[in-house]
Amino acid sequence: MPEYHRERHALRTNRLEGLRFPLDEDITLHHLPGHCPDALAFQIGSEALIVGDTLLPDITPHPSQEAFYPSTQSILPSDFRISSDSYGLRAYIRSLKRLASLGREFPRMRVLAAHRLFYNDRWGTIELEKRSEEIIEHHLQRCASILEVLKSGPKTAEEIARAYYEPKLLKGFGIRMAENEIKSHLELLEHSGDIHWSNEEIASATGKTDFEDYIRRIEAV
Repeated sequence: MPEYHRERHALRTNRLEGLRFPLDEDITLHHLPGHCPDALAFQIGSEALIVGDTLLPDITPHPSQEAFYPSTQSILPSDFRISSDSYGLRAYIRSLKRLASLGREFPRMRVLAAHRLFYNDRWGTIELEKRSEEIIEHHLQRCASILEVLKSGPKTAEEIARAYYEPKLLKGFGIRMAENEIKSHLELLEHSGDIHWSNEEIASATGKTDFEDYIRRIEAV
């Protein structure tokens, strides 16, 4: 392992400016933060998009949390001055909208995801625009469901997760994954004015349901 790290330190790295960067005549790099701050996709002309974990068939990738930003702020480029540039559901929805736009521009482009390309004896074919919009709708529905859970009173993220998810999904590390998923949605719901925090742990509904309009207005920069 020390040898590996010594070799990595010898690598020369180049700074890529912007969210879309041409690497070659036929290869374009897309920065798609949200699932993680450094998520990338490689576009090969109009033929294929290697999209990693950002877009998957059948399952929806976990969005990160804006709360993670301070722990990496010191090593991120100065362009990323606010948390939602690189972390959280807002960043992820922005990236999904960019992918949907790319799908409209290249409707026949093959999408190669990091998981489930072949699963349960079938190919996981992805239509870029359609799947991107499906995942946005999924997050709209999850925001609505969280507000429904909060109608019965203030709750922690863990309490919301236990009320929302099936018990079999919460076994072992599942409860922590579910709690993180809920927290990323609560961050957006706070920005849309639909929840507020009674303290750092307990979320309360404000009685508003402005999240859908808020999400629709997020621009694909």
